[in-house]
Amino acid sequence: MKIQMNDILVLCFFTMLFLGIVGGIKCLGCANVGPDNKCKTKPYECSASKQRFCFTKKISKLQKIVKIQRGCTSFCRSESRIKYGYIVNTWCCYRDYCNKLNVWY
Repeated sequence: MKIQMNDILVLCFFTMLFLGIVGGIKCLGCANVGPDNKCKTKPYECSASKQRFCFTKKISKLQKIVKIQRGCTSFCRSESRIKYGYIVNTWCCYRDYCNKLNVWY
């Protein structure tokens, strides 16, 4: 049986995809990100197989940022909503350290 290059490439693609899902992703974790985009509290890294998304959450009121959080989660939905008078923006991503962007703007 002859294996063609396309078969090998497809197999490699699915192997890498499977390893990415099973191995989980690495995300920056921080309960309170400051205006300099650095963590005000003790930063952490999360990388468990059940955690499939990195997130950044920005909470603001009257156009003033109250808090920014980062972490990882098994379920995530990018959204903007109002909760108890606060605007909560959530961004989700699924690559290693993809939640390190500065959202202080």
